[in-house]
Amino acid sequence: MLLGPRLRPFVLSLLLGLLTTACSPQPKEYYSYYVPKQGLWGERMCILYPLLVTQSERQHHVELLLRLDSRMRQSDHRLILELQRGRRTLASDTLRLSVADPRGEWSQAGVHYHEYRLPLARALQIRATGLYQLRLRHLDGHPIAVSLGSGSMCGLG
Repeated sequence: MLLGPRLRPFVLSLLLGLLTTACSPQPKEYYSYYVPKQGLWGERMCILYPLLVTQSERQHHVELLLRLDSRMRQSDHRLILELQRGRRTLASDTLRLSVADPRGEWSQAGVHYHEYRLPLARALQIRATGLYQLRLRHLDGHPIAVSLGSGSMCGLG
């Protein structure tokens, strides 16, 4: 007999724990894309990213990726990203998009297109599974030129 009667329950529970850990799902990444018509994100326009949450009680790290072209009227933009379910806003975070320094130099490399990553300051804690949406809008009232064929992407991990 390889295992004594006292070690058998311990080894079996250890094996069961290892099997459970090995079969648990790894955190997944989810991306939602949006390209505005004619490449212009209008001043009153909201961008909605559908979000299906399949795991509750988990922290979800959200990052906004904007790919913009060179047709910018101003260098600083204030954005707000809201987590909504139905008509209720559950969480919101403001983001600052600064595309150029005060001298007018682009802050990102590129001639025609510039890419900006804006992570949320805090992870979202979503307690119930279901269909949510992330609603993005700008607070300044100035249109933003988004590159055609690219647009914006919201990543969740």
